[in-house]
Amino acid sequence: SLGPPPSSSPSCSSIFSSMSTTGRNADHGTIEDHKINQTTSTCKEHSSMSTTNSTCTISSSNSVSVVETEKKNDDDVRGYFETEVAMKMNERAKKENSGLNLNLGIPIDLTVFTSHHPINIQDGDCSISKIAQKIIRLPIQTILHLFDRLFSLVEHPLFKFWSFFIPLRFRQKLTFLGWGLYFPIHKFFIGRRSGVHKNVSMEYHALTSVMWWGRLFPITIQRMRFSLSQLHVCHPPTAYPKWDDAPSKSKCTDIMNNGDYHGVRGHVHEIYHEMTNMITSTGTKTFNDSMVPKLKLTRSEMTVTGLYLQHSSRPSEKVIFWIYGGAFLAGDSRGNLGIAEKMGMLCGADRDGEMRDIFIPDY
Repeated sequence: SLGPPPSSSPSCSSIFSSMSTTGRNADHGTIEDHKINQTTSTCKEHSSMSTTNSTCTISSSNSVSVVETEKKNDDDVRGYFETEVAMKMNERAKKENSGLNLNLGIPIDLTVFTSHHPINIQDGDCSISKIAQKIIRLPIQTILHLFDRLFSLVEHPLFKFWSFFIPLRFRQKLTFLGWGLYFPIHKFFIGRRSGVHKNVSMEYHALTSVMWWGRLFPITIQRMRFSLSQLHVCHPPTAYPKWDDAPSKSKCTDIMNNGDYHGVRGHVHEIYHEMTNMITSTGTKTFNDSMVPKLKLTRSEMTVTGLYLQHSSRPSEKVIFWIYGGAFLAGDSRGNLGIAEKMGMLCGADRDGEMRDIFIPDY
């Protein structure tokens, strides 16, 4: 408690002893006896609340102290239940995580060998797994580093050859042909034993078995850009979501449809626009402002480039402004053409049943 009660306010023990004496001299069932029982229960309750740093006193200000005590106890009760809920949620998460199929179902976590954090073996901890990890970690890291350096020497010409010298249609057909051969083999031999959970789709398990091994190698910006630039390879017009009522070439723009080259059904316009004014957070800037050192702007900063995908012979009234992901480090407009076109088809019917055009800027 905070300390002894004031001299003007007697303590619970003295009140209880004096009132109990009065009660013994009175008959049972009297009003004084009833008051004694109420006082006893009240003092017992306040004595059990001593952990809330309050003292049970009976005085003219007793109601104020009781309200403060109840408020503190309410806070303690809320904190108790919040802690209980958090503990139950953590237990549930722990139970769910214990049922996850991590690391492709392999009993050994292979990412331990590629991590740069040291493996600490405490005193008395002589587990064979930790000792084996510490012994073979260095040679495995050396081998993976050699493979990474070797691949970094050939990845740039391979990425360039695949992206610029092989037609997109052929890349799409080759990708889906390889997946069509790989998926049934994986389904027959591995099935649902490689994904993070058995209830995910069979395709998820098969894709996890292929992509998981990339965790053993560092993810560079060049590899990120190559991966996100190949999204249109996985999104040909025949892939999900399918759109059967695609516009024919006769309904497309007056010029020849170049959709086959870009892997889409519509026509793609390459946008190059030099702005005269640019609105920024500090105000409107013009290209003439480049003469001022503080507001110096280059021509590239005043130029907008991108791809405009048009579905029919006339532009749609509303256009989807497509912002792709990549944290400003990876991703491009060409790689998003396939999935963006399908989104424009599904969000269409803005005028006479037409589909919405898409504008994908470069950034």
